Amino acid sequence: MSLNEKYLPKWMVEGGEYVDGYTGGRAKRNTFNPNGFSVSPGMKPNTKGILFWDKPFIIRGKDGKEMCLLIMDTQGLWDYDTPNEFNVCVFGLSAVLSSLLIFNSKGGMNTEQLKIFSNLSEFSKGVTEHLNAFQQLEFLIRDFTNYDTDADNRERASERSWEYKKELKEKPQTKNEMERVEECFEHVDLFCLPKPGDIDAVNYDGSIKKINPLFMCILSDYIVRTLQNIQPRRINGVDLTVEAFVQ
Repeated sequence: MSLNEKYLPKWMVEGGEYVDGYTGGRAKRNTFNPNGFSVSPGMKPNTKGILFWDKPFIIRGKDGKEMCLLIMDTQGLWDYDTPNEFNVCVFGLSAVLSSLLIFNSKGGMNTEQLKIFSNLSEFSKGVTEHLNAFQQLEFLIRDFTNYDTDADNRERASERSWEYKKELKEKPQTKNEMERVEECFEHVDLFCLPKPGDIDAVNYDGSIKKINPLFMCILSDYIVRTLQNIQPRRINGVDLTVEAFVQ
């Protein structure tokens, strides 16, 4: 057993040795799952619009009640080719439909990003008269450079995330924008992931063993934490039922 195999969370490799849905580089034929989301590196957009996973997941909340979990993926916002009106539409629909909205950003959140994000939040808040119109928002920072990949362990991830969130809320350049975003959501959090390794190379084939084990462990902890804390979608304080969603 190699070092990578020893530390990889078991549930993350039960489906095979390759990233499911990976279509970039020298991807293996068996990595693509037509029923799920595809994954690819590079600048070319992979997701267009909003996509839903083809099947719901049935999970139990903290109260023991069953919930129907729908997962959706949206295209990236604020690229040079997408009109701002479309960005607002994608963000607004995502915020209205989701009990948890995860915004994925590389490296960190800069002032301009937060400013645009807070403006979108304010605009989308017009769908309801209530303060904190939306439920949960999480900034997921990938390739966070403040990790010490030689010394840090998976327990350090929470500290790194807390420190960066505190920095954004206290720095004069970002403090006001963070406050504006927090006015639109019941709960705003942030989580930082280390670099997954050299997987952007053109010859990367989607192999899980080539991904940094520390990244895999922290990602596993993040996913488990997210599922444990997720809440049902609420409309005006009332849980959204399957029947109401269909209607």
